[in-house]
Amino acid sequence: MRGVRSLVTLAVAASVGCAEWVAPRPGLTEQDEAMLAAMVSKGAPGDPSNEFLADDAVAELGQQLFFDRGLSNVATDGGFALATQGVPCVQCHAPTTGFSDPRTVRNVSLGLGWTGRNTPTLLNVAFYEWWGWDGRADTLWGQAVHAYEAAPTMGGDPLRLARALFDRYPDRYRALFNQSLPEELDPRHPNAARFERPRSPEAEAELRRIYERSLKAWGAYLSRLVSLDAPFDRFAQGDDHALSEGARRGLLLFIGKAGCVQCHRGPMFTDNQFHGVGVGQSGPNVPSVDTGRFTGLERLKANPFRRSVEVATPTEADVGRFRTKGLRNVALTGPFMHAGQLETLKDVVWFYNRGGDRAGAGPASVFLEPLGLGEREQGDLVLFLEALNGAPPAARWACDNSRPTFVGMKREFGAACAVIP
Repeated sequence: MRGVRSLVTLAVAASVGCAEWVAPRPGLTEQDEAMLAAMVSKGAPGDPSNEFLADDAVAELGQQLFFDRGLSNVATDGGFALATQGVPCVQCHAPTTGFSDPRTVRNVSLGLGWTGRNTPTLLNVAFYEWWGWDGRADTLWGQAVHAYEAAPTMGGDPLRLARALFDRYPDRYRALFNQSLPEELDPRHPNAARFERPRSPEAEAELRRIYERSLKAWGAYLSRLVSLDAPFDRFAQGDDHALSEGARRGLLLFIGKAGCVQCHRGPMFTDNQFHGVGVGQSGPNVPSVDTGRFTGLERLKANPFRRSVEVATPTEADVGRFRTKGLRNVALTGPFMHAGQLETLKDVVWFYNRGGDRAGAGPASVFLEPLGLGEREQGDLVLFLEALNGAPPAARWACDNSRPTFVGMKREFGAACAVIP
């Protein structure tokens, strides 16, 4: 990974253009300063495929769906229900740990069953170009299909979600979309079988419209989980006191000797590409094989809500490749790697320092090689990674607005927002 710094910085400098010259700070070149300036977090996420993205009211519905326990299936054992309530999104994406899974230590996440992978953070998720560890979705709301329907996570389906909307949020749905939910979604309705399989083309189209609106409400909510303005950003904008001496040394390693910037670049500290880093399938409940991007392309092709007209056919080169993790707020969201194989940031730096372990499926990236970092250098790199923690999302988006209250004899959802402890 050596020689990376000059290649990346020159490419960034060429795109910045002319500006008033300012002398670079000690240890940094002009090209370095230009690259750091281009990595400052700014702007808001966008998604032209989601027409509700800017609508806070729709996002609040998505927030209710995120916290609601009544949308999923329930875990069973031979037909006996093991849980009286289903699994909500928040079970694996806790606001208190950067919207990642706080329950896992070197392990994968648990929904209705063991999922096979560790839950990634949802902070800044709307800035990605691909979603899921394997890029199985090319829109944020399209990824919600996989998260909601997969048997190990929530085990839901379009009809279950539509019936939950009818049961809990009929007034809000009507107000947001200027359309009432069909009365036949009530399982007690004499014509409830209209939405059961096999469905008529008309019923299928109606159910799809309800489902798509729900998925886009999820996407609108998740787009508000933005965490920017980290100490790194202030340093890159000229505040010499924003980073500690150790974190500053770590920054120079990140863009220099360690070569991390080769893959972790741009405002989200990711190249939005897929790489094999050789990490093995180790740890409790971790499947013996995970083909990564190979499977992701197959799932993308099967996603009914994908944006891409054409999807590449997976090849052997895709086996074992996973999406480069964005590093903002990384210190909040351990364990690390796609199956939580590494517990701490210190473990991650040690892993890359030794050049990976080459135990994963598929070939490891050509960029992997021993880095030769000493113990203090490894510690400085961890300090820099900790300086990527940004300001938390607005409190209104981190609380549970799905809990029911009663107005007289009428049950209402979303009348209050309970703060998550």
